[in-house]
Amino acid sequence: VGMSTQVGGRIWYVTFASNTWKDPTLAHDASFVPGNWVGPPASYSDTWSSGFSKAWGKNVGNIPMMTCLSSGLTTTNGALPDDGCSVHEIVPGTDPLGGVFKLCMDSESNPNGVMSVVANVCTDFIAHNAVASAKESGGDGTSIEEKLEQLENIGDVHVTRSEVNTRNGGYTWKVTFLHDVDGPCEQKDDIHSLCNSPGDVPKLCSGSTACDTSSLLGTCLNPNACHKLGVLDMGDRESGQRFPSGNEKQAVFVKDVDYLGWKDGSVVSTDESKEFRLLVGGVETSCIQNSASADDMRLTIQTALNDGIGGNVRVERTRSEDNAQNGFAYYLTFYDTGDIDVLQVSPSSCAHNFEPSQSVDCADGIVQRGEITTLEIDGDNLSGNLAWNADPASIKAHLEQLGSRAVATSRSILDKYGTVQWTITFTENAESTPPGSGDIQELVVTQGPDTSNRDANILVNEITKGSEGLRGTFDLDYASFGGPRSFSYDETPTRMLRKLEEMSTIGSVHVSKDCFPSCETGGWGGSAVTSGTIGGYKWTIHFLENPGSDNGVTFPPGSGFMSPPTIDDSHLFGNDASVTMSSTLDGSEPLLGTYHLVINEGKTAPIPYNAGASTIEQSINDLQSIGDVSVSSGMQAYHLIPGISASVMTDSNVASIVGGDLREHFAPGDLLRIGGSITEIDGAELVGSASLSPLSPILTNVQLNAHRNVINIGEEVRAGGETYTVMKNGIEVQQIALHRS
Repeated sequence: VGMSTQVGGRIWYVTFASNTWKDPTLAHDASFVPGNWVGPPASYSDTWSSGFSKAWGKNVGNIPMMTCLSSGLTTTNGALPDDGCSVHEIVPGTDPLGGVFKLCMDSESNPNGVMSVVANVCTDFIAHNAVASAKESGGDGTSIEEKLEQLENIGDVHVTRSEVNTRNGGYTWKVTFLHDVDGPCEQKDDIHSLCNSPGDVPKLCSGSTACDTSSLLGTCLNPNACHKLGVLDMGDRESGQRFPSGNEKQAVFVKDVDYLGWKDGSVVSTDESKEFRLLVGGVETSCIQNSASADDMRLTIQTALNDGIGGNVRVERTRSEDNAQNGFAYYLTFYDTGDIDVLQVSPSSCAHNFEPSQSVDCADGIVQRGEITTLEIDGDNLSGNLAWNADPASIKAHLEQLGSRAVATSRSILDKYGTVQWTITFTENAESTPPGSGDIQELVVTQGPDTSNRDANILVNEITKGSEGLRGTFDLDYASFGGPRSFSYDETPTRMLRKLEEMSTIGSVHVSKDCFPSCETGGWGGSAVTSGTIGGYKWTIHFLENPGSDNGVTFPPGSGFMSPPTIDDSHLFGNDASVTMSSTLDGSEPLLGTYHLVINEGKTAPIPYNAGASTIEQSINDLQSIGDVSVSSGMQAYHLIPGISASVMTDSNVASIVGGDLREHFAPGDLLRIGGSITEIDGAELVGSASLSPLSPILTNVQLNAHRNVINIGEEVRAGGETYTVMKNGIEVQQIALHRS
């Protein structure tokens, strides 16, 4: 907006910005604004009322002119004049690419001597945005691959498609001719019986029948030639040919700031024309009138291009009392000139030179040219500048300099003027838990002036506010006489273990801590998450020894059901912060009560579940049905721990454990067995057979199994129901003594 200091009038500039390309099948949330639209996903065939695809924003194309309803406006001198409120189009919108086309292969006019079918044929109509392969189209016949393979002189092809050109909606397809059509073909391979490659095939669209592009839609303003379809083969690329590049835009403002007047002035007009010259790529133009028509300006600049760097130019002329007071604004589009220097006003004179307050300003049409000099959170003091259109990787590396943050970045070019939008998602913040949470301050962004010394208009918009990270404490109480214990939101496993074991209702536990729900999701792992995703910590508590009636603990010590704790999370803070408990594995019921033994129809008195060997021996000896017995006891290690295995080197007293953490299964002091048999009650392993004589300490006729070649001294063996310790094993022992007299 600008204001005239003479009458208090204003000029508003309206740019219809919702005109950029986005995949319509994706969810369109607030991150797609500005440039596209917000709403549920659409299909590729959905269109706006204008007829354009919903892949584009609603304002794509040339928007109808607004009208000014000025009946409510007045001046201090009465009614507003008839032209007191007017609407002018400065830059017309352009229609994006659309419609259909045909591809033609002429192997008749240009035979290569290899292709088995000689014909001049064209495909059916192909959509301007057709997918590459039959796999992508689902086999419905609409892909480039399927269209080409329907031709009688084309066999098997492989097609890939580029990303969309978001400036115009175009694509580039790469076609590889793999196998000739069997017409019959020159030869087939012996493995798959496929035809050979068709060789150096004629270039598509190069034969006697031109490819049909008459149904391709879209604005093409190149004054020299308008090509909406191009085909290059390897020969073209080797000779340096490329598809047309982007256009260069510049502006020329012819202005009379003091409104002295000249021919066709917008406010003060006279019959006298003023003239000026321009330097175009270093070539001076002929004299140009201050009110030159768009076509006259184009012809003059085109002549200079023809004499210099080549290329073409298109010119649009409009009024702009803000940029071209009492004159005209000329908007130039250069084609095939490369990055042409900004035009300059020549010092050479003409027959009718400008007055001192009359001038010509030339400006680069690309606004964002100055480097980004600041991009940081206030106080970070990051070093280095960034290009005005820095790629996402450069933005990411710049913001992650301190190592305390991680970001995910994407970049969109919003319009034909090169307006750049970056979307930056803060995925890790070291000072917040989980790292993906945290409400980050608004970015501080500054950009140097562009090539015309104009400051850029930078907007920073917070699309999604970061959630509040976890902080504070929570209380747990397992019905302890001493009451609850308080835990920090990030309590270490060791401190949680100690606090839990302080409770009178808890014996020995093992505590592990991990990310929740995992270390790659829920705000962990540096990955972006959707709003409302839950993340935090989880502690896993293994109850290894629980209070009970067997010397103060249950039997076995890890058995028993632990009731859920009472939870108080009123002092835990964060977005919807809470503590929940779930039982992943309930403890088994502990052994309790008594049992009887029946021997020769005699039944013992009740024996407690935890009775010792002497108690059991006395109970049996009390029976009349049997004589005296002796009883010995030992621990039974019969339950296999799933997933965990151990390996022990010969003569080593250290075991290597893999597959899990033994601390989740055993309390300090517990016994465990490594190896042995899971079918024997005491885990003993059958190693062979032998003969044993009464009152003799020697085993004879020893026959060991194949996997045991020796029984080592110190090992225990069970024979005939008795356990013996091996003192000698028949291996010869010699002693060497070294001494001096």
